[in-house]
Amino acid sequence: MSASKEHPLQRYYATSVPHCGALGQVIEEVERGRVRVRQPYADFLLGDAERGLIHTSVQLSLVDSGFGAAILSALDAPEPIATIDLRMDYHRPAVAGLDLILEAEVDRIARQIVFVSGRVWQNDAEQPTALARAAFMRTAHKTPSVLEPAT
Repeated sequence: MSASKEHPLQRYYATSVPHCGALGQVIEEVERGRVRVRQPYADFLLGDAERGLIHTSVQLSLVDSGFGAAILSALDAPEPIATIDLRMDYHRPAVAGLDLILEAEVDRIARQIVFVSGRVWQNDAEQPTALARAAFMRTAHKTPSVLEPAT
């Protein structure tokens, strides 16, 4: 993915999703159907302070929210979505002092379900801390207008 001007999804994610904002998560890059999201390191993210390991739920939160952002970037018009299945395969511990990076990509958009996959890593994308796959349900309701393009 390449850097580009700010996408409306970046602003929405930072200001309208309080959980992501509180954790400091930032969408760094957006392409249609793909996002790169950074979770900056902070001591309060540790699940095992003695060994310096980030809690696995931090990666889970990053993936769930980041996958949602990837889906919104892929849809022709914004709409609400809901996680119906999310699988995380943890490959190695996420360690203190390093940010977490999620690269997420929409694999398939069906009429009612969207399939997404991605990887979480720290300092080497080829050495992921976790791989993930998910299915999200599409609903018939509209998403807040903050994501709709200006006319």
